[in-house]
Amino acid sequence: MKKFIPILFLVSISLNCISQEVKNVRVSQSGNRVNLLYDLFGSGKVIKVNLFYTTDDGQTWKGPLKNLNGDISNVISPTTDKRIVWDALTEIGEIKGNIQFQITVDFEKIKEVQPWAADPGFKKHKTLKSVWLTTALISTGTGILTMTKANSLYDDYQTAGEDAADIHKKIETLDVIYPIAYGIAAVSAVNFIIQAGKQGKVKKQLSLHPMYLHDGGGTTLTFKF
Repeated sequence: MKKFIPILFLVSISLNCISQEVKNVRVSQSGNRVNLLYDLFGSGKVIKVNLFYTTDDGQTWKGPLKNLNGDISNVISPTTDKRIVWDALTEIGEIKGNIQFQITVDFEKIKEVQPWAADPGFKKHKTLKSVWLTTALISTGTGILTMTKANSLYDDYQTAGEDAADIHKKIETLDVIYPIAYGIAAVSAVNFIIQAGKQGKVKKQLSLHPMYLHDGGGTTLTFKF
């Protein structure tokens, strides 16, 4: 029978994984098994926890190890005192010397919660903002087209013959339309800005903050009056 006689050099290894941070790694031996505790900080869901070891002070790492049990998948961070149990005897047999461990995590980022998106006031201002923006764009386009047409007809009017009176009436009509169109566009633009400001205010008032708890993680929802 293979004999497992590890001489453990207990080292806490912190590893940054973009939005995840593994900290405070604690190692102990229980018979032929190695127990590791770790804390996980950041925001996201860990899909898989990977364990590596080295016996040459980090020059080469072996792993990821296979004979693992405990908190090795589907871990939501932040959290503390997560446990990994490695059946060293079954996987590699006898180990002698100083051993160091490294933990890495594969994770998926949790989508940011936007509590203001469901707020009736936020939805109202978002809808009105879209309406005013659409109106502003249509009115601006109408103003540009009618003014361009009026200028074109004015050039024709300069050299017109019998149809001069008819062209003149068209010019007068267009000269009334495009200032009105530009006026509507200006009013719509102002209202768009107002609604955008109100929408932004709702977004600032409602906020979701992650917070660290001793036995896990949580969130706080705040509203600024």
